[in-house]
Amino acid sequence: MKDCELMKINLFVNRAELQGATFSSEEIVVVIDVLRASTTIIQAFKNGCKSITPVAQVEHARRLACEWRGSEVLLCGERNEMLIPGFDLSNSPQEFTSEVVCGKDIIFTSTNGAQLFGISANAHHAVVSSFINVGAVADYLCNHNMAVNILCAGKHGRFGLEDVVCGGMLVAIIQQVKKSEQKLNDGALAAYILYRQFQNDINAMLHQSSHGRRLVEIGRQDDLVFCAAINNIPIIPIFKNGKITRLINDYQKQLHQDPVFSNG
Repeated sequence: MKDCELMKINLFVNRAELQGATFSSEEIVVVIDVLRASTTIIQAFKNGCKSITPVAQVEHARRLACEWRGSEVLLCGERNEMLIPGFDLSNSPQEFTSEVVCGKDIIFTSTNGAQLFGISANAHHAVVSSFINVGAVADYLCNHNMAVNILCAGKHGRFGLEDVVCGGMLVAIIQQVKKSEQKLNDGALAAYILYRQFQNDINAMLHQSSHGRRLVEIGRQDDLVFCAAINNIPIIPIFKNGKITRLINDYQKQLHQDPVFSNG
């Protein structure tokens, strides 16, 4: 892994902070929605889906599904953590098995995370991150000489503990890998400090978060365990020109062998 030049890292703690924000073609955006859009998107690509089209509104998703009728398309998403009537899948990563998603194009909407892709449309591209691929994303960013903007989905436009902690972990790994100083905004610095508070038990942090408690209430506690598996799936989904596809790089195959990215 090569050393990185000075990197500018901005972190936005929720969607409300992004009002009026614009990103240039010389910047990379990182979209984080740990519970559960980011984790589900990564899992879908692990199990062989072809592409994911994220949309903000339910009716837009329905229209696209009608236009693409006859092709191998799945209509997926949630509102307030629940399956949308008439959709094929909700937002649980454990529903996105290879038997269901392999070879399929997915139309995806969610309450929080799917809203971030439109905001990032003018950036060079966006990558999708969660705890399950954070090491791979850090490695990818360190190999690109671009400013980084980390967008945390939060919950209903408010602060979300799990997303900011994940963003802080991304910053921490970059600091561990890089040999030069980064330029952090206050959000990135605060996220890094918050991550250091919870770094020894990410699973417990997810259960303490308000979003995590909501998932427990509706019987989806197994999703929390899945979402807490650090660097379990070193896949990088890339959003560009309205679609998310999987980045294929040979170095990703070796990431799990690097002690920097190990669970221990």
